[in-house]
Amino acid sequence: MEGTVAAAVDPTGAFVYAGNGASGRGVLKLDAASGTVLAFYVDQDAIAMTDLRLAADGSVLALFRTDKVARLTRVSAQVQWLWNDDDAVAGDIVVPGRLAFDGAAVCWTAARTSGDTRVHRTDLATGTRQWSTLVPQPLASALPLVVASGAVQIVGKSQPQVGDSDARLLRFDAATGAALGSHDTATQGSLDQVAYDAVLGASDRILVASNEDHWLRDTALVQALSTVDGSVLWSHAITDGSFYAEAWTVAQRMFAVDPTSGRAYALVEFGFNAAPSTLHALDIATGAELWSVALADAAGAECALSSDGATLYVGAHKGTANSLLHAIDASSGAIRWKLELAPRVGPGQRHVVLGVEGSNDVIHGWSDDTGARLQRRRAADGALVWAHVPVTATGQPVFALDDAATGALGRRVALKCTAPLLSATDRFESVDTATGLLQWHVEVPAVGLLSGELQFDRDERRVACLDVDLSSGSPHLRVLDASTGQLDVDAPVPPIGGTARTIRWDATSSKLYVGANPGASTQATAVFAASGAELWHARYGSGVMQPFAADTCVLVPDPDGKRLYQIGSSPLAATGSDVVVLAYDLPALVGIPAEISLSSGGAQDFDLAPGAAHALDFALLLGTASGTAPGLAIGSLLLPLNPDAYFQFALANPNSGVLPDSLGQLSTIAHRSARFVLPPASDPALVGLVAHHAYVVIDKTTLAVELASNEVAVGFVP
Repeated sequence: MEGTVAAAVDPTGAFVYAGNGASGRGVLKLDAASGTVLAFYVDQDAIAMTDLRLAADGSVLALFRTDKVARLTRVSAQVQWLWNDDDAVAGDIVVPGRLAFDGAAVCWTAARTSGDTRVHRTDLATGTRQWSTLVPQPLASALPLVVASGAVQIVGKSQPQVGDSDARLLRFDAATGAALGSHDTATQGSLDQVAYDAVLGASDRILVASNEDHWLRDTALVQALSTVDGSVLWSHAITDGSFYAEAWTVAQRMFAVDPTSGRAYALVEFGFNAAPSTLHALDIATGAELWSVALADAAGAECALSSDGATLYVGAHKGTANSLLHAIDASSGAIRWKLELAPRVGPGQRHVVLGVEGSNDVIHGWSDDTGARLQRRRAADGALVWAHVPVTATGQPVFALDDAATGALGRRVALKCTAPLLSATDRFESVDTATGLLQWHVEVPAVGLLSGELQFDRDERRVACLDVDLSSGSPHLRVLDASTGQLDVDAPVPPIGGTARTIRWDATSSKLYVGANPGASTQATAVFAASGAELWHARYGSGVMQPFAADTCVLVPDPDGKRLYQIGSSPLAATGSDVVVLAYDLPALVGIPAEISLSSGGAQDFDLAPGAAHALDFALLLGTASGTAPGLAIGSLLLPLNPDAYFQFALANPNSGVLPDSLGQLSTIAHRSARFVLPPASDPALVGLVAHHAYVVIDKTTLAVELASNEVAVGFVP
């Protein structure tokens, strides 16, 4: 079977269908237990296969490439030919793309070497072409497609000019093939953009900050993208007349957003570590600039918004002199007061600026070669409320303030320090925001010099830190109890490539999202906060571009718990890195591990998170041992579980010993945990069987089924 390019398992698990890539000519049907070839179909004209899928009735759909022809072929479950649908245009080489089912039809793509790409819809029963649409923009290749919300949606690589190969999302009406729209995933579509920050500006838009050009950086861009389809709602260019614009200098704290006033604040630095930073207030709805202010000689700036939205605080340093702290009127841009503080921010260090929930004061911190310090300043005049100087267990000063974060409730600020610089020890501290008194500290072995971010969960019960282990290059996660400093998780995160850039808690505080952008690809992974075990992994791009030191990766979870947005750089050649914005639909159900031993027994732990709209509703977890297709229709919903004896048992016996938490009420943040328990010494005849679980959400008032989740599989091994 060397060279196999595609395969699928039938719903019973008894057979495997595979595309024979060695000869490139056909479909094989194999016995799943022994691998014996039971039947085969050969297309004498075929050269290669690009996709193979099983229809609900067990028939096989395969996309072949022949000489200048893309061919969609359907064979029966017994691998007997049923029909072909060819896409042939004389004089051009056609490369088949992907296929996706759409009820009683199948949609598929074919890309020509000339850039002429087409999308087709073919009747599944007869092979009759229902429609064919020419893609309006030339594509270098036709990549994944899905049929959702009444539309065929494909992602391809555009090829309008040499060196420019942005990803492009195109949508077509599934019934007619009419083009519904196109969106270039690069925020402007031009070569050499780099994204540095992003925030959720409102429920319908995400704000992205980037440089227009990676090398010159003469213009910074702020754009609003639709959370529905990624389209650009508005774009605002900031050019302050300098040759070298460094939006990236303040990548981690470039934005402050006040949805109440409808304003977003973008902080941009022009010039290399010397020229003034500028602060711009933009209208979230239109992108119009409301005001801007130059902060004289303020480099390496960060900003934060006061709790009442009235004051913006900007921390920076004055060239090679002292550190600066500004208080700026958020409505007008007028500077209320400015402090010049000694010593200056040390080389490679940040001036951390944090708002305090429930207060208009500011907490800020910085460090140089004499130590680190943290202060709280009064909103009215900048007067010192308290000062805290981190020290080691031996009383020596801490030399580097790597990061800091305030809890969502404003009770404490967490610090991560290195003591001393290049030491093998990291120091975490918790400081009371009201008094500046040290609540606890813990010193743990350092995992590397590349520090990540600190993030509190929504209830300020835990604080997570992400670093990069320099010995392995992998992200390393640490989760501490926010009240005591106890280290609950200290584990490497499964490698996602390149430098880990960002970490975010999900809406339920049960999972953490980790993002990275090594330059050749943009990647994200989700892990359980309790253990660091991986739940899912996503990767966009597979280029060979070397990472740029300034590349960043930003994660923005939607508070509704249903989506995660990620901003990074696209995988182009070494001359380019356009901005890519990705949206992940988050699974309503995740579970680990993927396998359980029959002899020793064990459990699969589930995390149920259907989204904030289902707070306090009820969730019922069910299972099947006979596959997920065709599933069970519940009104307009489809539960991806085939009813069988196990399904009936779970339905009739909620909260049994096998599924002890199967029925229960979701929390106020629409979250619940559950388990599937397999006792030790289970029947060895179950080896190789795969069970699936999914749940339905039941409205707390009407008791109507509102949602059917995705399924999670668990395999049984000896």
